[in-house]
Amino acid sequence: MHHQPLARHIQELQRQVASLHRQMSAAHARQASALAALFATIGTALEKLRQIETSQSSQADRSSTHEHLGRTTGNGHVRAALPAVDSQPYVVGLERTAALTESEQARRYQPQIMQIITDNATAGLFMMDAQGRCTFMNPAAEQITGYTFAEIEGQILHDMIHHTHPDGTPYPMAECPIDRALPQNNQMRAHEDVFVRKDGTFFPVSCAASPIIKNGVPVGTVIEVRDITVRKRAEEERTRLFEAEQRAVRKAQQQAQQLRGLTAASIAVNVALSVTDVLQLITEQSRQLIGAHQAVSSLTVNEDWAQAITTISLSDKYAAWHDYHAPTNGSGIYAEVCRTNVPLRLTQAELVAHPAWRGFGAEAHAHPPLRGWLAVPLIGRDGRNMGVLQLSDKYEGDFTPEDESILVQLAQMASVALENARLYTAAQDAIHARNEFLSVASHELNTPITSLRGYAQLLIRQIDKGGEINMERMQRALRSIDQQSTKLVELINQLLDISRIESGRLILKCQPSDVAQLAREIAASLQATTRQHDLIVEAPTPIIATIDPLRLEQVLTNLIGNAIKYSPAGGPVVIGVAQPAPDAIEISVTDRGIGVSPEHRAHIFDRFYQAHGAGHFGGMGLGLFISQQIVTLHGGQMLVEFPPEGGTRFVIKLTAPGS
Repeated sequence: MHHQPLARHIQELQRQVASLHRQMSAAHARQASALAALFATIGTALEKLRQIETSQSSQADRSSTHEHLGRTTGNGHVRAALPAVDSQPYVVGLERTAALTESEQARRYQPQIMQIITDNATAGLFMMDAQGRCTFMNPAAEQITGYTFAEIEGQILHDMIHHTHPDGTPYPMAECPIDRALPQNNQMRAHEDVFVRKDGTFFPVSCAASPIIKNGVPVGTVIEVRDITVRKRAEEERTRLFEAEQRAVRKAQQQAQQLRGLTAASIAVNVALSVTDVLQLITEQSRQLIGAHQAVSSLTVNEDWAQAITTISLSDKYAAWHDYHAPTNGSGIYAEVCRTNVPLRLTQAELVAHPAWRGFGAEAHAHPPLRGWLAVPLIGRDGRNMGVLQLSDKYEGDFTPEDESILVQLAQMASVALENARLYTAAQDAIHARNEFLSVASHELNTPITSLRGYAQLLIRQIDKGGEINMERMQRALRSIDQQSTKLVELINQLLDISRIESGRLILKCQPSDVAQLAREIAASLQATTRQHDLIVEAPTPIIATIDPLRLEQVLTNLIGNAIKYSPAGGPVVIGVAQPAPDAIEISVTDRGIGVSPEHRAHIFDRFYQAHGAGHFGGMGLGLFISQQIVTLHGGQMLVEFPPEGGTRFVIKLTAPGS
């Protein structure tokens, strides 16, 4: 039929479009789908054109047939048909004429077809000449860029929509891969970039560019552009969700690991028996659980930082500071945590800006640097502060609320374990002290009893012999019996006092008394027991206080007796009584004896404790403990000082009447 050339032309266009469709990569399926839709639109448009052309051709056929096969005469009659033998040339001529007509029609309709294709394309289409000037853009390109073709025609396309990077830096045309496609005669597909709209906003695109070749020479470029903003947002959302999921997984894994670590730490610290072992374990475990380069744990002794125990754990990052062990003094920012018993979590900037931050003071030259800080208090069962657990320089980022929660749990376990370790240590010390006491007490009690038995047996033998009795020897024996029995009574009284103190049954019988006179009487009594020592009482005026005279006499006798005992070379023992304020009385006993070595000073008032070792000077280690308890019952305080020139100075501080 005569419309076959146009059909063949349509089929050729369809074949080319289908070929382009097959060339689309799987990664650009959406572009392929859009192209398929365009293909359907083209097919519909071409089908309409073919129907129009077919209708016109049918009319032409009928007209031509009448023209050649029958002619109307002037009087309205139709000429006779041509003989059959002569009809073939006319048929051939008819087909040739129809073919020429359809070819002309195809050429005539081709611009309309191309217009339909470009107008209905969902992708933006541009054409540039060899100089990069825009010579064509379809409606989709206008919608994407915000420019009309009238605004952009003849302009350098790169300078209009591709002139700047998203960071604001210029994008030279020489670096643009799209503009390089023409001179390099290269096709570019699936290139992702960022273009600039008319209003200056940036938008992501996917581009394809192909050079236009004429007589073997590239003369222009066809560019297909798709706005992939929606796709990019979807990708970013998927990436965000994936990263959030990964963070959640990592966080869950970290929390599970931390819980396992807490369990392991709980087992480890409860197995450890000594305070130092527990503290070192907690320090190591806290650093590893949270993931930090520095950990420091400090445990105070009766809230006294001078006696604090400190352990340190440092990663290899701080290998240069592994030997650093400066003692804590309670002046750092950690003291704020101990004072409030509230955790404190700070970034490095917050740490430096904190009003309690004082730097490292004298240790600034030696202390390892900090990077952020997390500290939690160690709190005992009674709610009092025991110390602090500190971390610094986390492996990644800053310390989080989750880190703080884990460290608080670890600190709670540590506090229980430390108290248990202290109780265990105290129990062991008590057992040791008991055994030591039993050994000393048996020795101390056995000594006077042995003497008593010895002198008693001596007297019995002398009486049994009859005859004249040596009165001098008897007096010496009886005197020794009296002395040893007195000593035995004192030892028994000390044991009774311990029992009364522990049960709360030690009752004072207080009355106004002259403390200065009491000191003189005691000094005079004890002076008779020694010739090597001078007992000097410095009490110029009577000083009245409400005291139990017998109990205070017991205390002063013990202190002066110790001064004599621990000054084996003799020398002065000064007993001072003063009233430094109207409501205060101070009694002191000072000697120049052997003193007490530093390692024993903290325990000098402990029960059963002997600073100079059992058996060296006798006694059960109860005198100072009982004396301090008696002074405390008076509402006073007993202190000990160690003068630089040597010896010991005990001070009793009491309250004057009416204060």
